[in-house]
Formats: sequence, C-alpha cells, structure tokens
Amino acid sequence: MKNSRFIRSICFLKVVLAITAALTLSAFRHTDVQGYTDPNYVGHTFHAVVVQFPNASLSFRNQAIKQLSKQLKKRGIRLYQHDELFAPTREWSEDATRAVYEQNGIDAGLVITLGSTGSETTPGAVLFNASSVGGTTTGYATQVTFHSDHASFEIALVDIDTKDTIWIGELDTRGAGLLYTGSKSTAKGLVKGLIKEWDRAGHLVRR
Repeated sequence: MKNSRFIRSICFLKVVLAITAALTLSAFRHTDVQGYTDPNYVGHTFHAVVVQFPNASLSFRNQAIKQLSKQLKKRGIRLYQHDELFAPTREWSEDATRAVYEQNGIDAGLVITLGSTGSETTPGAVLFNASSVGGTTTGYATQVTFHSDHASFEIALVDIDTKDTIWIGELDTRGAGLLYTGSKSTAKGLVKGLIKEWDRAGHLVRR
C-alpha cells in the first residue's frame, strides 16, 4: 500500500514538473519601440517630468507610475503626476500652470496614450501520466492553459518652456504566461522599453 502511494506521488510530481516546464518555456514579455527625436533636441536631457495617462485604467496607471518613477529616479530625474499637481476640480490658467512648473523645476511633460489592447486564454496540450500497481492502473490528465496579452501606446515627450515636441514614439508590448501578463507586467514592459529607447536616443543623463 505504501509503495503504491509512493508511486502515485511520483507520478503526480512528474505531471506538476511537466506543466511547470511547459508554462516556463512559453512565458515571455517582448516590447518593440519606434521613436523619433526632433532634430533640434538631439541629445536633450531633462531633470523633472510631469506625466499624464489620458485613457488608462487606474490600476494600470498606478503600476506604470510606480515603475517609471523607480527607473527615472535611478537617473536623478523626478516624476510628478499631473493630477497631483493640477487638481482636476478647477480650471488652470496658463500663468497658474507655469507657476506650478517653475515651483517644482519641471522642464518636460510626458503623455502616454493607450491604444489597442487585448488578452487571450488558449487551451494547450493535455499531459497524461499513468502507472500500474498490482494490476490497477492510475493516471492523471491535465490540460495546460496559455495566457497572452498585448497593448500599444503612443507617447510624446514635450519641452515645457517652448511646448515643442522633444520625442515621439509608438510602443507595442506582448506577453505570454501567467507571470508575464496583466497590468503589472504590461507596465514593466512599457517602462523598460521607453527607458531603453530614451537611453539610446541620449535623452537620459548617464550616471
């Protein structure tokens, strides 16, 4: 009896390991960025930026701001949320807006607009494992389910003083697997891709 239980336990462990391996091998987050720097702003850097997410959900916005603030802080750049500086309950004149910018030393504005999004759950392969003990056959059948998502963004970085566009870009990020899907993973993909592109374009102070 103990031997049969041990064998069944081993079979179950094999199934778990097979499922884990399948999910791990199919998990990823891939991000593509296409950006363009205005010729007058090649190599331009900034020190404090106010960010807006015009149409993103609250959960995604919070995740993205957390990730972006963390990465920009490493470069000595301060990040401000637009709604925290400019109460949406009132009208802001140009003079009042500029005073807030000057008070906080903000020299750039960042607008991240969410484009198309989507997610999908797809049934995968069925994993079988069977054993025979004392003429009795015991088996397990488990279906692996794959999760995937994608999101696209239009992004603009603006000079606060001149209102000129410093940099514009399109970003697309795709994830697969439970660990690489959802708003947190999408936010990480967005920020990682954006920081990498800005670094390549020379818009971040190297530390």
